[in-house]
Amino acid sequence: MISRIALSQRSRLVGVVNHALPALYASRALSRPQLHSDAILDQVTAEAGLDDFGGDWFRQPLDVLIDALRNEASLNRLGLFAAVGQLKKVLKDRLHAEALFAENPEIGARRLRSPVIVVGPMRSGTTRLHRLLAADARFAHMRSFETVNPVPAPGFRPGDTDRRWIPARLALGAVHTFNPTTACIHPTGPFEPEEELGLLVRSIWGMKHEAQWHIRAMDAGARRRMPPRHMNIWRGFCDWWAGRAVRMIGGHGCSRLRNICLICQRCCACFPMRG
Repeated sequence: MISRIALSQRSRLVGVVNHALPALYASRALSRPQLHSDAILDQVTAEAGLDDFGGDWFRQPLDVLIDALRNEASLNRLGLFAAVGQLKKVLKDRLHAEALFAENPEIGARRLRSPVIVVGPMRSGTTRLHRLLAADARFAHMRSFETVNPVPAPGFRPGDTDRRWIPARLALGAVHTFNPTTACIHPTGPFEPEEELGLLVRSIWGMKHEAQWHIRAMDAGARRRMPPRHMNIWRGFCDWWAGRAVRMIGGHGCSRLRNICLICQRCCACFPMRG
């Protein structure tokens, strides 16, 4: 698929923030970001008051990712601040999720029931097909705010008022403000159907990092397959809090199809898309 939309230039606000950040760090209004695995993990565990990430298998791709961000991504000041913030959120989500898994072991017993899978490379039509199928009421699907904020607040129980869409909408607004091209590349809203990339991001795995930061080292150095249990239990988690059975999976990256098949061994339909 070739897009003919004329993409807008990056917002001038990016330059303003890049110039303002050193002063904010000097005044201690903001903490200077540290792009180091141990420093980020220490900060996250201290802030969350938890230390169980669900195993340490994610450390290898995390180390590869951080090394690529330092040496390959050419991040500006705002990019560095955003990258560290994103990694901290991903890791904090893992901590809160593992705490919920331990408190609610029934989550791990949930199974995907004959899901439909849409998978393919970027810009091949996967999102369009996924959203077309999502219009069928017989399918349950993830919504954008659920992939941005997959873990509810501590203490949340099924049936409680779910306000995760509010920070998701604010985050989406910030992204569109700093980089208006994203609204053309991937138009969405907090309640729109969305692929499961947000869940894969929580494993520090998948192609989203490669595409977001243009880092080839991530693809070459982090090929260790995530445990199938990881994705399966996250999917069961989504079903548990939403009170519905998620029946459709959307994703990118044909090279990852084998991993998805290991998770969804009773898939009733699969739509591989070609670029």
